Amino acid sequence: MENPSLQLTRERLLDLDQIANIAAGAMSIGEVYDAIDLIVGRLIPNDGLILNLLEPDRTLFRVVLRTGITPQNRAPGEAYDVSGTVFEALVTSETPVRVTARTIGEATSKYLGLEGAFRAGYRSWLGVSLFSHGVAIGGLHIQRTRPDPFSDFDVDLLRRVAIHVGATSGKHEVLKQREADRVRDQVLVEVGKILALTNSVQYAVDQTAVALRAAMPVDRLVVSIWNPTSQSMRDVARWGLDVPGWDEIIDKPSKVLSPAHFDLDRPFMIVSTRTIMEADEEANPALFYGRQAGLVSMLVASMVEDRKRTGNISVRSITEHAYSARDARLFQEIASQFTHYLSARSARISERTAVQQ
Repeated sequence: MENPSLQLTRERLLDLDQIANIAAGAMSIGEVYDAIDLIVGRLIPNDGLILNLLEPDRTLFRVVLRTGITPQNRAPGEAYDVSGTVFEALVTSETPVRVTARTIGEATSKYLGLEGAFRAGYRSWLGVSLFSHGVAIGGLHIQRTRPDPFSDFDVDLLRRVAIHVGATSGKHEVLKQREADRVRDQVLVEVGKILALTNSVQYAVDQTAVALRAAMPVDRLVVSIWNPTSQSMRDVARWGLDVPGWDEIIDKPSKVLSPAHFDLDRPFMIVSTRTIMEADEEANPALFYGRQAGLVSMLVASMVEDRKRTGNISVRSITEHAYSARDARLFQEIASQFTHYLSARSARISERTAVQQ
């Protein structure tokens, strides 16, 4: 009769071989993700599995797969700040992370990001890094609702799975970024056509918002012009959600834009969800009233001509952590297009006025 422990080892080797074959021959990343939960569940008893991938700017991570109980603010498909999370430790140290906690204080003293998972009922965590071409690109995590620590053997098994998942995820991310680049180029061409065919700033903003939604979340788009004499910004066109309490201010003085987080001289700026959630009415009314309207992410790009600020263009979203460095680079190029458009439009109006006089 076969040794039961040997049989168990053979079964585990077959599971590892299966995930390797699926990863190598999968037609889509979805096939790999579908197999991970089933196979990891056979290898290591757990109550929930998570697969996270780093965003290109490496300050946010995206939840691409989750099973089990979903804690608040950790929904699949959304992007979150890496700060204070087990995931941050994984991609920084590139070594496995094991945590067991019986109280919420014990959990958050190790990683603040575990608060939601603890409140959801989890008590033990194991995470390993995902690598592609030697670079950490994400993390594979499993959780238990019992304070039952994961063993060294569990760590070894999960790392073996992660080898295949990381390689496949890396290939998928490369293809995804190529597609994102293609969409980005299309958006820039489309916006260029829009600006070339209209003299109406409002129409230009309306159509730009529609085109831009192919590349990033857009729930509000605003073009504002800078007045150096009054040191204030005036909106010349808006699209999307209204912001009561803020939109009524015609000339927005720099003193209510600059404090804390609005550096008007930077080429672009991503205003984080955390910053927006912490903004108060007196110190940063733009963010405060935007949050009241449901807008929790913001990206701002400056319009600059002859090394002088002429205005800015801003986009906001109701989605948390909506914008990445890649989005900011695209938005900066759109700001440059609007700079040239508004300058040429102003020159045409001046010429027309001179002729009429």
